[in-house]
Amino acid sequence: MRGMTQWVGMAQFQEADLGTIETGKKADFVWVDRNWLEIAPKDVLGSRIFGTCINGEWCYLENSLE
Repeated sequence: MRGMTQWVGMAQFQEADLGTIETGKKADFVWVDRNWLEIAPKDVLGSRIFGTCINGEWCYLENSLE
């Protein structure tokens, strides 16, 4: 997980802005109904997507949550 998040920010010398979820940093993430680190890979495709946030702005938010 860090190889796709924190270490990317470090590799680009942008760790002050990217790589971890902290106040003041840019955030790209997906809000799902289960922890992908705790389920079988085959179960990831059955996940429900609640929302997608890119650069700190919600690009998609499930209708029932608005």
